[in-house]
Amino acid sequence: MTKEELFQLTEVEGNEIEFKYQNKWYSITYWEYEINKYGFSFCEFYQKPVDVYSFDELISIKYNGVTVMEMLESLDEDAEKRGDLIY
Repeated sequence: MTKEELFQLTEVEGNEIEFKYQNKWYSITYWEYEINKYGFSFCEFYQKPVDVYSFDELISIKYNGVTVMEMLESLDEDAEKRGDLIY
């Protein structure tokens, strides 16, 4: 998944994204915290989320030494077909 695709799915369309990276599932949620102010939550399933308030912060989150963007860039074009990417 590219940076542009992630931006479209989250900030433009407001989708939640679930994806599998190294046999673990992760989630990105887009939410409103004030009128017309939005943030993102990122977490490994069943773990405490990390909340950030901009798209640039989201893609820069490091989890186990890897950024969110690096995780998503590692997904191949068939990830959605396999069920490893859900939005």
